[in-house]
Amino acid sequence: MRRYLSDWKGFVLNSAFFLNGLLIFLLFFEERVVAPAWMFPIGRLHPAVLHFPLVVLLLYGFWVLIVEKEGSARWNAELADTLLLLGAFTACTAAFSGFLLSREESDASQTLQWHKWLGTGTSIGSLAWYAASKYLPAWRIPAKFVAAGFSALLLVTGHMGGNLTHGEDFLAWSPAGAYDPVPLVSIDQAVVYDHLVQPVLRQKCYACHNADKAKGGLQMQSVALLTKGGKSGMLWDTTSPDLGLMISRVHLPLEDKKHMPPKGKAQLTEEEMLLLSEWVKLGPDFTQKVNALPAQNPLSRYAAQVLGGNEAAEAYDFEAADAAKVKELNTNYRAVRHYAAGSPALFVNFYNQAVFKSGDIGDLLPLKSQIVAMDLSKMPVKDEDLKTIAQFTELRKLVLNFTDIKGNTLAELAKLPKLKELALSGTAVGRVHMEPLSRMASLQKVYVWSTAMTADELAALRQDKKIRFETGFTTDTTLTSLR
Repeated sequence: MRRYLSDWKGFVLNSAFFLNGLLIFLLFFEERVVAPAWMFPIGRLHPAVLHFPLVVLLLYGFWVLIVEKEGSARWNAELADTLLLLGAFTACTAAFSGFLLSREESDASQTLQWHKWLGTGTSIGSLAWYAASKYLPAWRIPAKFVAAGFSALLLVTGHMGGNLTHGEDFLAWSPAGAYDPVPLVSIDQAVVYDHLVQPVLRQKCYACHNADKAKGGLQMQSVALLTKGGKSGMLWDTTSPDLGLMISRVHLPLEDKKHMPPKGKAQLTEEEMLLLSEWVKLGPDFTQKVNALPAQNPLSRYAAQVLGGNEAAEAYDFEAADAAKVKELNTNYRAVRHYAAGSPALFVNFYNQAVFKSGDIGDLLPLKSQIVAMDLSKMPVKDEDLKTIAQFTELRKLVLNFTDIKGNTLAELAKLPKLKELALSGTAVGRVHMEPLSRMASLQKVYVWSTAMTADELAALRQDKKIRFETGFTTDTTLTSLR
């Protein structure tokens, strides 16, 4: 048994020596090295194999640090010897696979270079540690210094690897990828890029497009770098149907190699993809303020969802909803959010009309005393659904743009004593359906762009002194459509 174990250790040790020699050769002559395509899958195993030597070597180092004296209860020389040998062998296999993976990178950043050399140093160092272990009894002070120093090397190397895959400061005390927080602002002060677009880029894109890891030659941390683009050119083209590289790549299938963010990374939500598309359509403009956009612009709706709109300034006299219930009612297609930190007021947005059903509104009734705004744009909402909506008596704002509302039950909304704003653009409502609205004491503004009403009927509505009817831009013969 001891002979079998000895032969096994000899084979592993010789293999480690060979791989380390090959690794040193490849690093010194890497500019001349062209890895064949069949070896790239070995490189892609690097994230899977690197954890074993990291854990084993740290475990061995910890064991050395706690051994008190020869013959102590924690002393097990045979097991420790095997651990260190396995750590040395798997360290060189991880370093070798990491080298192959680095050959797929188009940009050799400083962090990547440091990570390669430190990884190689870890591999050679662990092998040297094994060779010298019989001269470094674990209970002696020199062995403990070596263990502490090698453990520090492992953590630094792992930290740089984490930076490459997960963004800066991955293993630092601050949260992964932490940046200075975006200050909370009201919609009146918010800038589209600073407060809506950049936070999304920071969360979903900066990890691969920064000074240390500029995939495709692209960095995104500043306006200048973003507008410069990368090796494939500018990120946007407002004259192109797909709006250019950035927008087209986020819409590629997840399995496509050019899809962004890459498979395995946090993906953009549908709302975030819409945000980026609408921002690019603006130019893109880095100074555009949110409050200068039309109220029905998707960017305005996104801002209301993320920043909470201006409703936070209102004082509410109702109790906050149960946090567990709010969390329960949040789904992939329905977002329930607080208008502001500390505010009991909630607003609701619905997404994905293909999965929408009337019961999705009724499910929110446990929060009817806290929901002050509801956006059902483009959902297949029917006239009969207004009877359910009329039970949300704290509603101040209701958006029903491009729904299937025909207006037959609009009188139900008279049961909403605090409703101030109603959006009916893109629906089939007619002039006759507006009559019940005129009797609502709280209602201040109604959007009726692109409805079934004629120009004369819209003109008549604008004569109302109590309610402001937003009818869109008109000429003598044309009504501009929202679509």
